[in-house]
Amino acid sequence: ETLAPYLDEQCTEADLDLAARVHTLYASILDSMGDPEGAHDEYRLAIELRERLGEARGMAIVYYNFAESCVRRDEDDVALEFFVRAYDIEKGLGDLASLAQSACHISILLARKGERDEALRFADESIEVATRSATPMIIAHVMANRASTLEILGDSEGRERALLDTLDYLKEYPIDAVLGPVLGNLGSLYLNRGEHVRAEAFLQPALDMSVRDGYQYNEGFWLYCLGKLRFETGRYAEAIELLERAVSILRSVKAHVYTLEALHVLAQAHSKNNSD
Repeated sequence: ETLAPYLDEQCTEADLDLAARVHTLYASILDSMGDPEGAHDEYRLAIELRERLGEARGMAIVYYNFAESCVRRDEDDVALEFFVRAYDIEKGLGDLASLAQSACHISILLARKGERDEALRFADESIEVATRSATPMIIAHVMANRASTLEILGDSEGRERALLDTLDYLKEYPIDAVLGPVLGNLGSLYLNRGEHVRAEAFLQPALDMSVRDGYQYNEGFWLYCLGKLRFETGRYAEAIELLERAVSILRSVKAHVYTLEALHVLAQAHSKNNSD
């Protein structure tokens, strides 16, 4: 409601810079409210406006935000393209904090493409640049994301060390936006190893934090992990309840891969529960 008066075409043409800021903000609001399709359209409009203005820092910001949105939509190739665009601009501007974040996201996407050496190079660069930025939020963020790169590359022990190192860092600099995912990722790591008691001790607080803070994507994924844990420990009715919630949320945020995985485990839980 607050932004609505500034979203029409007349206001856009009157002040391109203001319009670009408003549409970027509106896109992020739609994203956080669980409307990825609407956010996608708004980001595209904001990109067009920023490119008309030709203002480098603003272009880097909207490229980065749009790329993050694409990751949540499983559009990895588009996400990589726009993270690289942001990275190139940030490097030219000497914007260390933003450069570190872009580099770590590029690392994860390269790992998914199987480009191990380049993925590790960008992961190392993100840590080095973040350290030079001396910004605890950025340092914690890239430390956690380096663990994600190692996970994709199949280095379970390296991922565990990276997550535990991040957890230690967060004891000195408590940052809930990073702590929740770190706890959840440790839980999912132990779940994959079959260490169910240990996994639940991390997954439950991660879920509670995501619900409290309104992070729907994380909420859906931790529900899926806990539902899978209940299934693997023979608590099929509890698994069904958690997985149904997970499917509903993951579907709503267009996380297609995890929606399918949750549906698969949900079907297995119904079978074990004799609910054909």
